[in-house]
Amino acid sequence: MEHWQLQIAEKSLKKQEKIQAIQRFIEPLAGKTCLEVGCDKGVLSYHLRQWGGNWISVDADEENLRITRELVKEGVEYTDGKTLNFQDKQFDCIIAIDFLEHIHTDQEFIHEMFRVLKDDGTLYITVPHTEKGLILNHVRRWLGFRPEDYGHVREGYSLKELQEKLDKSGFVVTQSTSFSRFFSEGIELGINFAYFFVLSKKKHRGGIKGGISPNSDEDAARHAKSLKIYSLIYPVVKIIGLLDRLIPFTRGYILMVSARKDIYR
Repeated sequence: MEHWQLQIAEKSLKKQEKIQAIQRFIEPLAGKTCLEVGCDKGVLSYHLRQWGGNWISVDADEENLRITRELVKEGVEYTDGKTLNFQDKQFDCIIAIDFLEHIHTDQEFIHEMFRVLKDDGTLYITVPHTEKGLILNHVRRWLGFRPEDYGHVREGYSLKELQEKLDKSGFVVTQSTSFSRFFSEGIELGINFAYFFVLSKKKHRGGIKGGISPNSDEDAARHAKSLKIYSLIYPVVKIIGLLDRLIPFTRGYILMVSARKDIYR
């Protein structure tokens, strides 16, 4: 039987778009030693291992680690959000997915990623995008969502803010893009609202996990009827999400960058 988090991810436009966007953006992974930072519920951890490379996944939440181990079994370790318990220049590739916005020590942690990345390695980062003009960020606040409801300590980053932090740690951004545009992000926001304010009655788990989506098989089972109803209307939801293809010139609500060490500095 397919794991509950994979079942939910298959019916999430944003998660599917994230998986596809990352796969298109990153380098070939075969034969590389790779680190995933921020494994969350293990969905991306699962896919990364299918794409190649030798992976270790870390997270700052013990429950996330437990859930991820159930899915990928091995190579899942804890980080305190400040340090990485690895040797200098150990990894060819580091992928930090939606992690920096969860920790107060983002600059310190970027320094750590610099330390454990090889001189010719690549760092990939995704974070919530907070450039001006992204109207759904304002709608999210108007609906009553706070950063802590997502387990965030900050809403996200603009490209300039992220570049400055990377530059301060010795990285230079080599490529940037964004994804999850208005329609898919709006659908995700509506789903988060229904789950958090209606189904869960604003039940907040605290810490890095927040409370906007199911975080265990028990959660998924508790709301099985609602998830089944959503599965029935998912084909319609998916069609609405395709409207994003009509606005490819707009910025997405997830910012993604690649960076390399500036070894000549």
